[in-house]
Amino acid sequence: MTDTRPIGVFDSGVGGLTVVHELRRTLPGESLVYLADLRNFPYGPRPQAEVRALALAIIEHLVSLDTKLVVIACNTATAAALNLARERFDIPIVGVIAPGAQAAAAATETGRVAVLSTEGTRASNEYVHALKEANPGVSVLGIAAPELVGIVESGDADSVRAAAALHPLVDRALQWNADTLVLGCTHYPLLQPALRR
Repeated sequence: MTDTRPIGVFDSGVGGLTVVHELRRTLPGESLVYLADLRNFPYGPRPQAEVRALALAIIEHLVSLDTKLVVIACNTATAAALNLARERFDIPIVGVIAPGAQAAAAATETGRVAVLSTEGTRASNEYVHALKEANPGVSVLGIAAPELVGIVESGDADSVRAAAALHPLVDRALQWNADTLVLGCTHYPLLQPALRR
């Protein structure tokens, strides 16, 4: 018998919809419940303890909706709360840092990976740990890019404003000779057209 309960997904805003898109593509038969915590948006500049408390409260709510799995579709919340949430709740809980780190570690040819993220995610060093776990020889450059979340949330992901914000960040990664760039916030994939230019 198939488990028809929904998968719970949450983020601080619209960024998690990039994860929902991938879930719909790879698991088209699954029901999803999405929660955007717009009251507390953005998570990136908040202290890790505050993000942890917010994330645990949301996970508790999603568990109360009888979800079979919770996806923390926010890098900052993953960094702050994933390990504790897995200890506290009796359902599977997954985050977004390990899959991105594993893909980057496999993709890099020079072993130099730059990670664009919020300040909270960068300060946690979770990408550094996950990348080193996947490939101990990798060097990691963390670049905090908190202004990008607001650009995406305001609908300017493919704009002159986005390009102007991205230019110095990408230049920094290239000057460091990174051959792989991790978009370490679920809002950032929406910037791909601007990044490609």
